[in-house]
Amino acid sequence: MTQAAGRTQAYIDAHRLAGRRARLGLTQSDVAERMGVTKNRISQIERGDVSTVDVARYVAALGGQLQVAAVFGDDQLVLRSATPDAA
Repeated sequence: MTQAAGRTQAYIDAHRLAGRRARLGLTQSDVAERMGVTKNRISQIERGDVSTVDVARYVAALGGQLQVAAVFGDDQLVLRSATPDAA
C-alpha cells in the first residue's frame, strides 16, 4: 500500500469511528475522559492521526474490542487485542 493510500484509509477508518461515537451519543469529551487523553487528541484520532494503540484504546472506550486480520492468500488469521484500559 502506498503512503498516500494508507493515509486515505486512515482517514476513512477514523471517520467511521467518529460516526460510531456519534451514534452512541458520546461526545469527543466523553471519549477523551474514558481514554484519559485530551479532547484535542480525540480530534486528531478522528482525523486519522492515529496509531494502532490509539485505535485499540478508542475502540475500548466505545465498548468494543479491536481485531486485526492477517490474510495469507486463502487463509485468514484474526488477531484480537488484549483489552487496553480505556482510562
